[in-house]
Amino acid sequence: MKIRLKTRDKIAEEKKEKKRVARERRELINSFPRSKREKANAMLDELESFHKNMNRWGIYSFFFIALFFVSFGTGYVRLHPIFWVLAGIGIGGFAYTIGKTLIYSHRADRQKKKFRAFWLESQSKKVEE
Repeated sequence: MKIRLKTRDKIAEEKKEKKRVARERRELINSFPRSKREKANAMLDELESFHKNMNRWGIYSFFFIALFFVSFGTGYVRLHPIFWVLAGIGIGGFAYTIGKTLIYSHRADRQKKKFRAFWLESQSKKVEE
């Protein structure tokens, strides 16, 4: 099995993508009036942290459900009680991590709605000025 290393083109493409995202974020922040830019930046940072946590807990949930299926699906659960513990940890961990994922998803949706309302409010005030 070959391990594929990132080529120079791929690295350059990723750098361009990061710069594009940073530029779009700067343009979005600059679309706010000066007095509200700091709050807008803080709201975007909070939204990003919610998405990052949502993705992290989602990945953990896959590991826990895999643990459950490996311990339960192999049939070893009938042989030894330690596999009962592993299966229990797997299903319990999955329930916990899916719950955390859903909580962060809900928080991100609420933050997105707040940010959208904040942006519309600032744009209407900008037009009035």
